[in-house]
Amino acid sequence: MSIPAGATIDEPDRTRLADIVQAFDNAGVRLWMDQGSLLGLVRDGKWIPWDPDIDLGVWRDDLAGKEWRILAALLRSPREFRVKFRPSDIAIGTKKSKPAPLPVQIAIYDRRGNRAVKPLSIPAEESIHHPGKGARILASLGSRIAYIGRLGARSLVKSSALERSRLLQRLLQGFIGLEIAGNRTKAKEKQWVNTEAPAAFFETLKTESISGVEIPLPHDAEGYLAFKYGETWRTPRRDWRYWEQDGAVTGSDSGTRSETPRDSAD
Repeated sequence: MSIPAGATIDEPDRTRLADIVQAFDNAGVRLWMDQGSLLGLVRDGKWIPWDPDIDLGVWRDDLAGKEWRILAALLRSPREFRVKFRPSDIAIGTKKSKPAPLPVQIAIYDRRGNRAVKPLSIPAEESIHHPGKGARILASLGSRIAYIGRLGARSLVKSSALERSRLLQRLLQGFIGLEIAGNRTKAKEKQWVNTEAPAAFFETLKTESISGVEIPLPHDAEGYLAFKYGETWRTPRRDWRYWEQDGAVTGSDSGTRSETPRDSAD
């Protein structure tokens, strides 16, 4: 048994995590607890206090073509989710509330032979400026229109008038919620590396109930944690530097890229 007896997930994280797991499950997408969140639950029976987000993982080929189903389900939720599909991950947050839930970051893994590979950004000292407000609005708007189109007409046709009205209202709120902070936004320049782990860790999953939420975990969670965090993974380390000490980091991906600040850190 990976999760110790008495492990808990407190509100509001519990309810929001249950909604996310259910949305992915209904879409036929396998999801699992990953990285620091898995470490906290297996080692301590709770989240790591200084971890800024909830970490999950998913296979890219499981996700392909099913994004609209997941997005539609989350937009219908009363939790008022805000969802961003990005090339290397999915960021899920909610509108500000008290107590504030942790943001959720879902890493997207690619299969390469018997390895599970995902890109990882590491911090760089320098920063750059991004294009002006107008260019960012058009880019964000185009991305949102593309995802809305993928929802498909069936999602609206099969809904009641009230559901359609609510879904359209939420989509409009997504448009209005564009991150516009001025003509020029400072962004960090990051070095990207790959992380690799044996795909077998994520091929076979087991489900455990934590605070009433059925959560999939890697079948050999302890083996995965030892691979990633080292044999001393049971000893808490607040000063752990993932870009230097993560056992899954293998080397350079494609040099430096620039991106707007993320919702949460890895």
